[in-house]
Amino acid sequence: MRKAFLHTTLAILVSVVVLLVTVIVYEVYFVKDVTTTSVTEKNITKKEPIPLTQKTLPVQPAKPLKKVIEKTEVLSIATEIEDYVSSQQHKDDIPSKPLLKPSCKVIVPLPKKVQKTFSDHIPRLAIIMDDIGNANQVKHFKKIPFPVTPSLFPVTSKHTHTPEFAKHFNCYMVHMPMEAFHFARPEENTLQVSDSLEMIDQKIAAMHHDFPDAVAINNHTGSKFTSDASSMDKLFCVLDKYDITFIDSKTAPHTKGKETGKLHNKVVLERNVFLDNEPDVNYILGQLKKAVRYAKKHGVAIAICHPRPETFEAFQYAKKYLRGVKMVYIDALYD
Repeated sequence: MRKAFLHTTLAILVSVVVLLVTVIVYEVYFVKDVTTTSVTEKNITKKEPIPLTQKTLPVQPAKPLKKVIEKTEVLSIATEIEDYVSSQQHKDDIPSKPLLKPSCKVIVPLPKKVQKTFSDHIPRLAIIMDDIGNANQVKHFKKIPFPVTPSLFPVTSKHTHTPEFAKHFNCYMVHMPMEAFHFARPEENTLQVSDSLEMIDQKIAAMHHDFPDAVAINNHTGSKFTSDASSMDKLFCVLDKYDITFIDSKTAPHTKGKETGKLHNKVVLERNVFLDNEPDVNYILGQLKKAVRYAKKHGVAIAICHPRPETFEAFQYAKKYLRGVKMVYIDALYD
């Protein structure tokens, strides 16, 4: 009996020893190994940043038209539309005192006259494409199958080559940035309401030097600037000096462009239709038909568009919608 008890006790002790040895072996060889492997894998998979000089860029295939517009260009277009919408909420922010006379001597003796009727009795439609700023846009612009007037950005750090692009066109405008009520990304050298006459002269003189053959300027955004009679008066004083025509993009419904122009013996044409507020081909074609109807009713019409992929595409289908009007460059609307 005693012998059996000893055998049982010995067996239990051996089992305990075996269990302890097993646990120790597992901890030493398995758990430690797993932990080490996990850390090693993390070190292997962690990617160090490649220095810029070591990066190699793969050759990119030709991009379809939908991809050619850069993000900054889309933002530019979107903010112009945003400017027009937001300007309608700032009617109370506009000085109510009317401008009775210009603050400078009017040096252009005879006003230009707008042609509203033509000998052939065919109404005219002029389309302006704003925001032209890079070579790719110029390339696609030149494929438009009817007359459209490009309006190029003045020279900035983002648009360094626009004077060279202007040489591609017989008729072009400059898309002059002006202060907006709501615009988070203003261009360099934007005309501000706070600008003095001398500052506006300096900015316009630089633009005129870069684009001596521009037939006109129109405003890029500018809801706040064009709604301020004093600012527009100073602008016209400068435009008179250089004999530059102003065409109002009408980014604000309460713009002072036309009434201030009259004080300066200037005839100011205004945008009548925006073509591509929505980036949709069918919408753009619908707006084009609206512009044609306006031209047939009033004799002339001005429409504004932008270098959107959808706009270039819509223009390839547009000819059948342009029946009954003559497509002209913007300078053909003046005597």
